[in-house]
Order: sequence, then structure tokens, then C-alpha cells
Amino acid sequence: MQDVDTERLKQRGIETTGQCQHVRVAFLTGPLFFAATGQFNEAFSNLKDTHALILSMRGVSLIDTAGIEALHRLHEKLHMQGGTLMFAGVHENAYTMMKRGGLVQTIGEENFFWSSDQAIVEAEKRGCQFCESA
Repeated sequence: MQDVDTERLKQRGIETTGQCQHVRVAFLTGPLFFAATGQFNEAFSNLKDTHALILSMRGVSLIDTAGIEALHRLHEKLHMQGGTLMFAGVHENAYTMMKRGGLVQTIGEENFFWSSDQAIVEAEKRGCQFCESA
């Protein structure tokens, strides 16, 4: 998981204010299935002060019910802390599984993006409770 490099985005012509330090991006690779959920849960165990966590899923072509459940738990954890879970680059078959598992409905279509750049810009537009309280 990494913080957003706003300078790199600006060099690529992406309009971003770069003022929120609470947007994070994680690049997932490989299938998200039963055997990988322990490592997945551990990777996202410390998310305090996260306004938006963007999961770039271009490298995830397969997801099973255990993966869907892990994503549901991650969403709940972020939501309880006032954060938002967003997705970028979800493969069609993974999206179908996410839809069947109720994840798309729970998280909302408005939190799915073609690219992580689009998700970053949208996360900044939505305003951050952590920046506002600082």
C-alpha cells in the first residue's frame, strides 16, 4: 500500500490538488481466493486516518467467495472509520463475482473506476474528514 505521489500524477497531466494525505492506493496481483485472504487481511490491518483506499485490481483476474468476504470486511472496517473503499481496473469476470456476492451493491457503482488515477481525483473531490479536522 502506498500514498499517492501527486507530483507524478501532475507530470502525467492528471489534475489533482494533492492536498489530502489520506488517500492510499494498493496494487493487487494474482487471484484473490481462500488461500490468499490471510495475507490480504494482514496487509490492510492498519488503516487509521484513511479517507480512501483504492484497490487497483488490474492484476486480479480471479476472485472467489472468500475473496469477496475479505473485501466486504475491508469495506466495513473502512466505513466504520469514516473511510471509503474504491476499486480501479477490475476485470470483467472479477466484477461479475463481486456483483454476485453483493459487493458492488454494498460499495456502490460510483466507487468503481477504470483507472486508479480517476479514483484518486474523485477521492480528493469528495472531501476528507481527516483533513478537515486537522
